[in-house]
Amino acid sequence: MSPVYRFVEWREASGCGTLVAATLTHFPAPGFKDKLPYLQGLVRLEEGPRIFANLTGATLPELVPGRAMRLVFGAEPGGPFLFAPAE
Repeated sequence: MSPVYRFVEWREASGCGTLVAATLTHFPAPGFKDKLPYLQGLVRLEEGPRIFANLTGATLPELVPGRAMRLVFGAEPGGPFLFAPAE
């Protein structure tokens, strides 16, 4: 086992956090071409870790750093999780 991973462990998280940064993506990652353009952002969870994820429920101008965010799940079963503004 790599020495880096010996400090990694699973922990339950609240799914709530704060938006650090957001962008509107025009160049797709593999499998996302049909979803262009889409919002992505960096969210700092209340527990400390940061997650890079797709965003939903707002436009880019509404997604300002410091905005409260919450975890939601996509419409596709087994699909990616998303973050939306916590309102």
